[in-house]
Amino acid sequence: MRRSWHVVAAVVLAGAVSGCGVVDDLRATGFSRQSGLEIATAASEAMADVTSMRLTGQLRVNGNPIVLDLSLGDRTCTGSMRFDKGHFAVRRVGGRAWVKGDATAFSRIASTPLSAAATAQLSTTWIPADDEAILGLCDLDRYLESFSLSGSEQGGSGKGKGKGKDEAISFDDVTVGEETTQDGDRVVEVTTTPTETSWVLSEAPHYVIRVEDRTPRDGGFLNLSEFNRDVHVEAPRGKDVLRP
Repeated sequence: MRRSWHVVAAVVLAGAVSGCGVVDDLRATGFSRQSGLEIATAASEAMADVTSMRLTGQLRVNGNPIVLDLSLGDRTCTGSMRFDKGHFAVRRVGGRAWVKGDATAFSRIASTPLSAAATAQLSTTWIPADDEAILGLCDLDRYLESFSLSGSEQGGSGKGKGKGKDEAISFDDVTVGEETTQDGDRVVEVTTTPTETSWVLSEAPHYVIRVEDRTPRDGGFLNLSEFNRDVHVEAPRGKDVLRP
């Protein structure tokens, strides 16, 4: 439907602005005319220098939407997850992590029904959650590795956290789409897989600022922003942490 709307609009405007294609081409930056591999390389190098960032967006897990808002630093993290009217706050400091949810969230994930007293206690205290799932959710390295080019010659040169590890994906088949504007910044659309599209800033540093995955049940989108800002997180006070 969106494509049809553009076709109709083009027909209506053709007589009055027949030269707009030339104007748009003149406005395109030199960066947007580079090859997919060149753009991917520039983005990979920029993301390797990232020391912190904010992630916002919505993912689907088995068809269920999860809304994320996370600020990630060097082994620090603070933010929230929302799903099915439930809400979890999360903090990470070093190798420790804590979560605090509301009554709806705990009711949804509990394997057995919770008493009102238990729900009240859980929803008013921070719960230690030093498992791999929560620590991984708050791991800046884990996100930055996904933007690294495969191949050891690309890794290890950045000042930030992304170092091009063995898990890095290849950008050999990146295709370049249109250059557009998002939030006032010129961005280049690049497709990395049949279902995944990223948007890279046209101006240096060439950060990736949005990623979309169109996988039917497990896709979603993430916006990346607030690069290289301080992410100050304090551990919950002892009296606010649940004790067995």
